[in-house]
Amino acid sequence: MKINKTIKFVIILMIILVLTMSIIVLSGCNQNKQKEQKPINVEAVRTGKAGISTTFAANMPPTEAVASESFNVAMLIKNEGATDIKDEPIIVTLSGYDQTFYEAIPFVSEGLSSSRATFTKNQAAQNDDQNIAKLTSLKGKSVLVPVGEKDMIIYALRPKKDSKNKITLPPGDYAVNLLATTCYPYQTVYVGTICIDPNQNNPNSVETPACKVKSPITLSAGQGGPVAINKLEEDIVFPIDEETKKVVPKVMFKVYFENVGGGKIISRDPAAYQRECGVEDSADLDTRKSQIDLIKISAKIGNDKDAQTISCYLPDQQQKGNDIKLQLTSQTNYVICKANLQVFQQGTGSSSDSINSYRGAYYTTLAITLDYGYVSDVKKKITIKKGG
Repeated sequence: MKINKTIKFVIILMIILVLTMSIIVLSGCNQNKQKEQKPINVEAVRTGKAGISTTFAANMPPTEAVASESFNVAMLIKNEGATDIKDEPIIVTLSGYDQTFYEAIPFVSEGLSSSRATFTKNQAAQNDDQNIAKLTSLKGKSVLVPVGEKDMIIYALRPKKDSKNKITLPPGDYAVNLLATTCYPYQTVYVGTICIDPNQNNPNSVETPACKVKSPITLSAGQGGPVAINKLEEDIVFPIDEETKKVVPKVMFKVYFENVGGGKIISRDPAAYQRECGVEDSADLDTRKSQIDLIKISAKIGNDKDAQTISCYLPDQQQKGNDIKLQLTSQTNYVICKANLQVFQQGTGSSSDSINSYRGAYYTTLAITLDYGYVSDVKKKITIKKGG
């Protein structure tokens, strides 16, 4: 006995409502669990190699679907890193389905989801599918809440109908690779205590240093983002100032970077990273190439209010300033940063230009900030059966 179409629709609607309520309840339970979790220290917050992660929910989509019937696609969006998303949105685009046969309908548009996402269509697409979701707020992990926020975006993929209100069926069974592309702005922050010894390369020094310079420093745990600083090298140099012709003692750092998130680095410029998810109109090829692997870098040294901005530059040029942009490649995976040393000739207490014996070693704070956009993909293969 066949089930009446109206009854079948009601049953499907009830299932969707139960699923949505389950998501809301689970989200509330998760928030309660977060409140119960113990606070962590700053070092633990700034650890890890993930930013925004996107995964398909279990059986949403299913591994098989019938072409004449709708099926649901749910994507769980988590902020697993240490950067809060606010103002500049996370973009999640659903693609890979045949838009000749299916249309993507956001659950939010039918009042069936509690997601905070808003939806729009792909600027480059020739249809009206609202297959692009925007999330403007998703907090990362923090000292008080060691697990970042999450959200769930749900679509119904519905068979399209022709002018006679009949479903357009494919000629036969076929495979689909559903693709969820996530584009978002992010930040990596390294803050560490380092030892600086102005006399480490000075053969005239007889003083026993209060601390020992460690170089290189290997950083394997990440800093709570998909781009990581993985190594620091420190040295003391005595360049001659071109204007004054005097020796100016400096501490020099080589700062090495690595893409550890498995995705693609893009400029943090909103037009650049959102373009990768179809929000902005496409740019010319040269413009898009110039925005790939682009990282904005700024650094400071010193404690609190006494911190000074470090002058950084690429290894092949003396580009100086408060921040620079590094196009990350296998050959240019580091920058050089230099800061003036407040050093005094031993025993005099006054500034000195000569390389004599300077004040002793000391601890201070080094802070490096990386700003960038990031793009990641997740796929799921499903089989569409022609059905009837």
